Amino acid sequence: MTDAGRYLAFRLAAVAAGYPEIDIAPNLNAIMSRPEFEPSAAGPDLVRAFAKFRAECTANPSALDDLRSDYVSLFDLGAERLSLCETDYGTRGTASKARELADISGFYRAFGLAPSSEPTGAESPDHLAVELEFYAFLLLKELYAAEKGDEDGRALVTDARHNFLRDHLGRLGACIRRQQARVSHWLYGPLLDAAAELV
Repeated sequence: MTDAGRYLAFRLAAVAAGYPEIDIAPNLNAIMSRPEFEPSAAGPDLVRAFAKFRAECTANPSALDDLRSDYVSLFDLGAERLSLCETDYGTRGTASKARELADISGFYRAFGLAPSSEPTGAESPDHLAVELEFYAFLLLKELYAAEKGDEDGRALVTDARHNFLRDHLGRLGACIRRQQARVSHWLYGPLLDAAAELV
């Protein structure tokens, strides 16, 4: 897998793991139409699921509403919901959760990013979609540093990427992997499989 292909695979997983906004189909198409995109890197089952989603959106105007309803039932409000937030796994008490969120936000701030301050509609900093997006961002920064010949900058980003994977995204991916069999949804099942495999 090329570095650019890996970046695009993480971008695809990040877009797919978030709440399905109105622009989800164009965003997914933009990623998947890039020449560097490697379907094998993103997971062939996920790519097939997105092809089905695109076809359903074209044929059925309510497909996006159905996907939103499924997302809420599976990950937010359902009785048997599967949390996509890292701090829902293994934290003991409010103080521990606050420390974890502060550490995650510290990674983001170190690279000039700040978690959204919007009161509604924004994912938590420890949400799978946000962590995947940040990891994709780090891969992109690493590619940029390599293109510019900035070996010190590249080493710094590589180190941060490894630490974030070890301390956060990797742990979240492992937790989700242990429970992903609970999600048999036509899109979100392959998404969780692909995200766990990428991580």
